[in-house]
Amino acid sequence: MALANGLGMPLVANLETFCYAKGISMFSNQSPTDMIVTETAQACWELCAVYEECKNWTFRSDGSGNKCLLITNDAAPVISEDSAAISGTHMCNLDSDCLMESVEFKGSDQDGGNAKFRKFTAEAAGCQWMCDMIEDCMLFDWNAETMECRLKNSGARAYVSETNTAGSHIC
Repeated sequence: MALANGLGMPLVANLETFCYAKGISMFSNQSPTDMIVTETAQACWELCAVYEECKNWTFRSDGSGNKCLLITNDAAPVISEDSAAISGTHMCNLDSDCLMESVEFKGSDQDGGNAKFRKFTAEAAGCQWMCDMIEDCMLFDWNAETMECRLKNSGARAYVSETNTAGSHIC
């Protein structure tokens, strides 16, 4: 697996700490020809699980039908809020559908990451709640060591992080 711009390991198939996250869309700069029709998010994940090159997946259900995107490149996926989407990794643990443990969203900090506006919570769920209460917050990540909660707009990239938990305000 390649490092992405020296920022750390991109979110890829080796993450076993979550199965899927509601309200999050993952995408990369690969061809949309990898978009296929599936009935459910579970069917999308099952396709990713058997397709050796699949790293992450996004299932989207809206007025135009149910679509599954299998993400196959090693670049860190771009994360966006999307109430019609469910996304996950190649590996799966059914214990969580809201918080992505061992994941950090980099970039797109609200207030430009200004230390004057830093927020702290005792747990990741508090950070998710804060994000839900702030009108333009779409994503968040929380650091277990510092207890810092970083609120984000759409467009952050997902990376593996031993100390962070991330998610969407939609849960």
